[in-house]
Amino acid sequence: MPLPTDADLRTAFLTLGRLARSGSYYDGLPSGSAVLSAAEEQSLLDTIRTIFNGPPRTRSEFIPASVLRVRTGVAAISENGTYPARFTFLPLAAATLNAVGVEFQLPRDLEPSLAVTLRALWTIDALGAGAWRAETNIALVTANGSLVAAGSNLTADISTTGLAINNGFVSLLGSAVLAASPGDLVRINVARNGPHANDTFTGVVRLLGLMVEYTPNI
Repeated sequence: MPLPTDADLRTAFLTLGRLARSGSYYDGLPSGSAVLSAAEEQSLLDTIRTIFNGPPRTRSEFIPASVLRVRTGVAAISENGTYPARFTFLPLAAATLNAVGVEFQLPRDLEPSLAVTLRALWTIDALGAGAWRAETNIALVTANGSLVAAGSNLTADISTTGLAINNGFVSLLGSAVLAASPGDLVRINVARNGPHANDTFTGVVRLLGLMVEYTPNI
Protein backbone atom coordinates (compact mmCIF):
# COMPACT_ATOMS: atom_id res chain seq x y z
CA MET A 1 0.00 0.00 0.00
CA PRO A 2 1.57 3.33 -1.06
CA LEU A 3 2.18 5.95 1.60
CA PRO A 4 -0.09 9.01 1.53
CA THR A 5 1.38 12.19 0.11
CA ASP A 6 1.47 15.49 2.00
CA ALA A 7 -1.45 16.61 -0.16
CA ASP A 8 -3.46 13.51 0.80
CA LEU A 9 -2.78 14.12 4.49
CA ARG A 10 -3.67 17.81 4.24
CA THR A 11 -6.95 17.09 2.44
CA ALA A 12 -7.97 14.44 4.98
CA PHE A 13 -6.98 16.56 7.96
CA LEU A 14 -8.61 19.76 6.76
CA THR A 15 -11.80 17.83 5.92
CA LEU A 16 -11.90 16.55 9.50
CA GLY A 17 -11.16 20.06 10.72
CA ARG A 18 -14.11 21.49 8.80
CA LEU A 19 -16.39 18.77 10.18
CA ALA A 20 -15.17 19.50 13.69
CA ARG A 21 -15.72 23.24 13.33
CA SER A 22 -19.25 22.65 12.04
CA GLY A 23 -20.06 20.68 15.15
CA SER A 24 -21.02 17.59 13.12
CA TYR A 25 -18.75 15.22 15.05
CA TYR A 26 -18.73 16.87 18.47
CA ASP A 27 -21.77 16.85 20.74
CA GLY A 28 -22.41 20.24 22.21
CA LEU A 29 -19.84 22.06 20.00
CA PRO A 30 -21.35 25.29 18.67
CA SER A 31 -21.43 25.46 14.89
CA GLY A 32 -18.51 27.48 13.52
CA SER A 33 -16.35 27.07 16.63
CA ALA A 34 -12.61 26.92 15.86
CA VAL A 35 -11.19 23.67 17.24
CA LEU A 36 -7.59 24.37 16.20
CA SER A 37 -5.85 27.49 15.05
CA ALA A 38 -4.10 27.52 11.67
CA ALA A 39 -0.72 27.11 13.41
CA GLU A 40 -2.01 24.20 15.46
CA GLU A 41 -3.41 22.57 12.31
CA GLN A 42 -0.03 22.87 10.61
CA SER A 43 1.79 21.48 13.65
CA LEU A 44 -0.50 18.44 13.77
CA LEU A 45 -0.14 17.95 10.02
CA ASP A 46 3.65 17.94 10.38
CA THR A 47 3.40 15.35 13.16
CA ILE A 48 1.19 13.09 11.04
CA ARG A 49 3.58 13.44 8.10
CA THR A 50 6.52 12.47 10.33
CA ILE A 51 4.69 9.35 11.48
CA PHE A 52 3.92 8.23 7.92
CA ASN A 53 7.24 9.26 6.40
CA GLY A 54 9.46 8.27 9.32
CA PRO A 55 12.35 5.80 9.30
CA PRO A 56 12.06 3.10 6.62
CA ARG A 57 10.26 -0.03 7.80
CA THR A 58 12.36 -3.02 6.89
CA ARG A 59 11.97 -6.72 7.46
CA SER A 60 14.45 -9.51 6.89
CA GLU A 61 14.55 -13.20 6.06
CA PHE A 62 17.53 -15.30 7.16
CA ILE A 63 18.93 -18.10 4.98
CA PRO A 64 21.25 -20.30 7.08
CA ALA A 65 24.40 -21.91 5.73
CA SER A 66 22.76 -25.34 5.96
CA VAL A 67 20.28 -24.29 3.24
CA LEU A 68 22.87 -22.79 0.85
CA ARG A 69 24.16 -25.01 -1.96
CA VAL A 70 27.74 -25.19 -3.21
CA ARG A 71 28.06 -23.60 -6.66
CA THR A 72 31.80 -23.96 -7.09
CA GLY A 73 34.95 -24.56 -5.07
CA VAL A 74 33.51 -24.69 -1.54
CA ALA A 75 34.32 -27.60 0.73
CA ALA A 76 31.48 -29.41 2.47
CA ILE A 77 29.48 -27.65 5.15
CA SER A 78 31.35 -27.71 8.43
CA GLU A 79 30.95 -27.15 12.15
CA ASN A 80 33.22 -25.59 14.72
CA GLY A 81 33.41 -25.46 18.50
CA THR A 82 32.57 -27.84 21.28
CA TYR A 83 28.93 -28.47 22.10
CA PRO A 84 26.97 -26.54 23.23
CA ALA A 85 29.18 -23.72 21.91
CA ARG A 86 29.08 -25.04 18.33
CA PHE A 87 28.04 -23.48 15.01
CA THR A 88 27.55 -24.39 11.33
CA PHE A 89 29.25 -22.65 8.40
CA LEU A 90 30.43 -22.91 4.81
CA PRO A 91 34.21 -22.34 4.43
CA LEU A 92 35.26 -19.79 1.79
CA ALA A 93 38.98 -20.32 1.44
CA ALA A 94 41.57 -17.84 0.18
CA ALA A 95 43.24 -17.95 -3.25
CA THR A 96 40.35 -19.79 -5.00
CA LEU A 97 36.87 -18.89 -6.23
CA ASN A 98 34.30 -20.21 -3.77
CA ALA A 99 30.59 -19.70 -4.37
CA VAL A 100 27.33 -20.76 -2.77
CA GLY A 101 23.74 -20.03 -3.68
CA VAL A 102 20.04 -20.59 -3.21
CA GLU A 103 16.73 -20.22 -5.01
CA PHE A 104 14.56 -18.02 -2.80
CA GLN A 105 10.92 -16.92 -2.89
CA LEU A 106 10.50 -13.22 -2.22
CA PRO A 107 8.10 -12.45 0.65
CA ARG A 108 4.46 -11.90 -0.27
CA ASP A 109 4.39 -8.55 1.54
CA LEU A 110 7.28 -7.16 -0.55
CA GLU A 111 7.03 -3.57 -1.81
CA PRO A 112 8.15 -4.24 -5.42
CA SER A 113 9.27 -0.70 -6.27
CA LEU A 114 11.98 -0.64 -3.58
CA ALA A 115 15.38 -2.33 -3.38
CA VAL A 116 16.14 -5.72 -1.88
CA THR A 117 19.31 -5.68 0.23
CA LEU A 118 21.59 -8.66 0.83
CA ARG A 119 23.89 -9.06 3.82
CA ALA A 120 26.31 -11.81 4.83
CA LEU A 121 26.61 -13.20 8.34
CA TRP A 122 30.17 -14.50 8.67
CA THR A 123 33.21 -15.06 10.83
CA ILE A 124 36.91 -15.91 10.31
CA ASP A 125 39.33 -18.64 11.35
CA ALA A 126 42.39 -16.39 11.82
CA LEU A 127 43.09 -12.95 13.24
CA GLY A 128 41.74 -10.39 10.83
CA ALA A 129 44.06 -8.59 8.41
CA GLY A 130 43.12 -7.32 4.96
CA ALA A 131 39.81 -7.81 3.19
CA TRP A 132 37.85 -10.49 1.38
CA ARG A 133 36.20 -9.89 -1.96
CA ALA A 134 32.46 -10.66 -1.99
CA GLU A 135 30.76 -10.97 -5.37
CA THR A 136 26.99 -11.45 -5.39
CA ASN A 137 24.64 -12.18 -8.25
CA ILE A 138 20.87 -11.93 -7.87
CA ALA A 139 18.51 -12.78 -10.72
CA LEU A 140 14.73 -12.47 -10.89
CA VAL A 141 12.99 -15.56 -12.22
CA THR A 142 9.54 -14.49 -13.39
CA ALA A 143 6.84 -16.90 -14.58
CA ASN A 144 8.42 -19.29 -17.08
CA GLY A 145 11.67 -17.30 -16.73
CA SER A 146 15.20 -18.59 -17.08
CA LEU A 147 17.09 -19.87 -14.04
CA VAL A 148 20.34 -19.07 -15.85
CA ALA A 149 19.52 -15.40 -16.50
CA ALA A 150 22.43 -12.98 -16.10
CA GLY A 151 21.03 -11.12 -13.10
CA SER A 152 22.52 -8.15 -11.25
CA ASN A 153 26.14 -8.22 -10.05
CA LEU A 154 27.04 -6.67 -6.69
CA THR A 155 30.56 -6.38 -5.28
CA ALA A 156 31.95 -5.53 -1.86
CA ASP A 157 35.44 -5.56 -0.35
CA ILE A 158 34.81 -6.50 3.27
CA SER A 159 37.50 -5.61 5.79
CA THR A 160 38.66 -8.12 8.39
CA THR A 161 41.30 -5.87 9.96
CA GLY A 162 41.31 -6.15 13.74
CA LEU A 163 38.47 -8.68 13.85
CA ALA A 164 38.61 -11.64 16.19
CA ILE A 165 38.37 -15.34 15.38
CA ASN A 166 34.86 -16.81 15.62
CA ASN A 167 33.15 -13.50 16.35
CA GLY A 168 30.01 -13.01 14.25
CA PHE A 169 29.87 -10.13 11.77
CA VAL A 170 27.14 -8.82 9.45
CA SER A 171 28.27 -7.06 6.26
CA LEU A 172 26.48 -5.44 3.35
CA LEU A 173 26.77 -7.32 0.05
CA GLY A 174 24.68 -4.86 -1.96
CA SER A 175 21.18 -3.79 -3.01
CA ALA A 176 19.17 -4.18 -6.19
CA VAL A 177 15.76 -3.03 -7.45
CA LEU A 178 14.36 -6.19 -9.04
CA ALA A 179 11.02 -4.97 -10.43
CA ALA A 180 9.67 -8.14 -8.86
CA SER A 181 6.21 -9.08 -7.70
CA PRO A 182 5.59 -10.41 -4.21
CA GLY A 183 6.19 -14.15 -4.16
CA ASP A 184 8.48 -14.16 -7.22
CA LEU A 185 11.48 -16.48 -7.27
CA VAL A 186 15.04 -15.15 -7.26
CA ARG A 187 18.35 -16.93 -7.66
CA ILE A 188 21.05 -15.70 -5.29
CA ASN A 189 24.73 -16.61 -5.66
CA VAL A 190 27.44 -15.31 -3.34
CA ALA A 191 31.15 -15.86 -3.93
CA ARG A 192 34.44 -15.10 -2.30
CA ASN A 193 36.75 -14.28 -5.20
CA GLY A 194 40.03 -15.28 -3.59
CA PRO A 195 42.22 -14.63 -6.67
CA HIS A 196 41.00 -11.01 -6.95
CA ALA A 197 43.62 -8.35 -6.22
CA ASN A 198 41.38 -6.85 -3.52
CA ASP A 199 41.14 -10.14 -1.62
CA THR A 200 44.05 -9.84 0.80
CA PHE A 201 42.81 -11.88 3.77
CA THR A 202 44.76 -15.15 3.88
CA GLY A 203 42.44 -17.00 6.25
CA VAL A 204 39.11 -18.75 5.71
CA VAL A 205 35.85 -16.82 5.73
CA ARG A 206 33.23 -18.90 7.50
CA LEU A 207 29.85 -18.03 6.00
CA LEU A 208 27.02 -18.55 8.49
CA GLY A 209 24.20 -17.43 6.23
CA LEU A 210 22.58 -14.63 4.24
CA MET A 211 20.06 -11.97 5.21
CA VAL A 212 17.52 -10.70 2.68
CA GLU A 213 16.17 -7.29 3.73
CA TYR A 214 13.12 -5.70 2.12
CA THR A 215 10.45 -3.06 2.69
CA PRO A 216 6.92 -4.43 3.22
CA ASN A 217 3.96 -2.97 1.34
CA ILE A 218 1.95 -2.19 4.47
